[in-house]
Amino acid sequence: MVRVGRLGGGRGSLCYNLPTMEINPNLIWDYTFTPAERRTDQFKRWYLGRVLSHGTSRDIRDTNIKMGYLRENLAQISLPSKVRKFWQWYLDHDSTYLPAAESH
Repeated sequence: MVRVGRLGGGRGSLCYNLPTMEINPNLIWDYTFTPAERRTDQFKRWYLGRVLSHGTSRDIRDTNIKMGYLRENLAQISLPSKVRKFWQWYLDHDSTYLPAAESH
């Protein structure tokens, strides 16, 4: 069953802070989002949660997210507790393992 994406909060804010992301359809197979919904910050934060929970290092690179953004906004990204703890630990200790994500 495919769920239609509804992110709440009406239309969501247009994305001014987050970069354009290449979306891996395998990470959102169970939802359908309109192109307008995919351009919102709310969708992009939701998608980041999917990537950080289930994605590969390539998926992380393809988001074009800088590690500084993740450090500052991890609390606003919906993640399972264990996944959040891992990313918090990672960001607190060393994020040099993903230099390509930092260089965009």
